Amino acid sequence: MSTTTNVQNLIVNVFRPQYEYDTTSNFYRVRLDLSNVDSIYTNSVTTRDFAVGDTAGNVYVGSNAGNSYTDIRGCSNTTTLGQYAGNFISNVSNSVYLGYRAGLAAVGANAVIAIGANAVGGGSSNIYIGNSTGGTGSNNIFLGHNIAPGPGVSDRLYIGHDLSTVILAGDLSENWIGINTTQKYTPLNKLDVSGYTYILGGLGINASPLTNTLNVNGDMRVEDGYGFMTFDHNGSTSNTEVTIQSYTPGKTALFDVSGTVSATEGLYSLRGTATSVPSGGTQTIAPLRAGMVMIAVTDTPVTNTLYDTRLAFVLDTTTPIVQSLASNISGTLIQYTGSNIEVSNGGVGTASFAYSVTYFPMP
Repeated sequence: MSTTTNVQNLIVNVFRPQYEYDTTSNFYRVRLDLSNVDSIYTNSVTTRDFAVGDTAGNVYVGSNAGNSYTDIRGCSNTTTLGQYAGNFISNVSNSVYLGYRAGLAAVGANAVIAIGANAVGGGSSNIYIGNSTGGTGSNNIFLGHNIAPGPGVSDRLYIGHDLSTVILAGDLSENWIGINTTQKYTPLNKLDVSGYTYILGGLGINASPLTNTLNVNGDMRVEDGYGFMTFDHNGSTSNTEVTIQSYTPGKTALFDVSGTVSATEGLYSLRGTATSVPSGGTQTIAPLRAGMVMIAVTDTPVTNTLYDTRLAFVLDTTTPIVQSLASNISGTLIQYTGSNIEVSNGGVGTASFAYSVTYFPMP
């Protein structure tokens, strides 16, 4: 047989044209059947339509990418692109793996997007972008290289470069965000920030900033490690109360104001009610402190039939020099025992007494 005949036989067996009649356009369409060709080597290919995939909707592009189209291994609607991308996966559905060895040997994954060399492609409903990034949990979003917190981690947001340099973290199950930290400091927090924070403009908490640098609607606490200051709403009196307290035993917190302080309803250090004081009994209401101390007491709710006001100069917190400012009783409603100020019921039956104490400390 001639060489030409052999070539002609080869062409007929390899390049097998097929003719299909198009009943709509009324002409034959030519198809080229290359199903018996294992591989094609060429410098370039130009085509208008290039369909790749198996009967389960999987598309594998790249050397050793995915599985054999004849060995679906329970996978469906999964796309892999890159050398060894999605190689030897099983029971994976609705997922995308892009990059060298991305999603390699993933098992049982669903709705996973893994982009990057060696990106892990396990779990379900995950988005992993970065080299060697990913895990096997669910509902995760990882962005950055080498973010791989280990198996079973779910509902997490990590943005950074490996877990030691995460600049933004989140717990998606609790709507929590951490800036420069992956730690949630208290269960109620929705935002934790580690480090200094600079805000250009205004900050509103439970309110719009309006024209303020800071606008807070609600109770507020400020702490420096040595003491704290709180702004609280007293529900029983409908008053806003400011409390300043030192953590150091024996030390009082100072409120230093440069300028004039105006209080339309007056100033006091502490106030309250001594309840159910028996006839002839006493009840401690406040400590003595060095400096000037002003005390006012009246019985309640007997419409202020008894009242007593005192001004005391206290040098050593145990021996006050007392001056009565005003009183409508022959005895006293106010007395001192040791370093305490007490309400003394001189015999009006069991009663309650309202009191107010104001300190003017020694310089």
